[in-house]
Amino acid sequence: MEKIDLTRLLSKLITDYEKVHGMQTFEVKKVNNLFVHININQNIIESFKKFSLNCNFVDGITLFDFPIRKEIKEKMLSIYEIAWNGKEITNFEFLIDWEIIVVYSLKAIQKNGRTDRLEGHCVSLDGKNFSYTKKLYTFPN
Repeated sequence: MEKIDLTRLLSKLITDYEKVHGMQTFEVKKVNNLFVHININQNIIESFKKFSLNCNFVDGITLFDFPIRKEIKEKMLSIYEIAWNGKEITNFEFLIDWEIIVVYSLKAIQKNGRTDRLEGHCVSLDGKNFSYTKKLYTFPN
């Protein structure tokens, strides 16, 4: 049996999604040890609007501003730090339990030998399409 490369599969999902629906890109700068999102493209903003999130996705937003569980914020902060240190990351998160699944990639952009910013791509999926698997997982309140 051949093993499935999840990173490659998620990367392909992002690429294929962007071919059909347009690029969903953002950048992240590190300011005073906070990861600050900038250059959030309009496709991301429109994508998240369909989920009626109580969040204003504008330049300057941090993970602390996202309406997601603390555990997810902490996990994503760790992932951002790993990406900032030069490891290209492709991952997914279940945001707000199963309402939204976000698949994203992060890549460090270097300037003068140091990380200047992260370049990100993301795809948001309606988690309700995956609700049949919800009973396999539990989420803390």
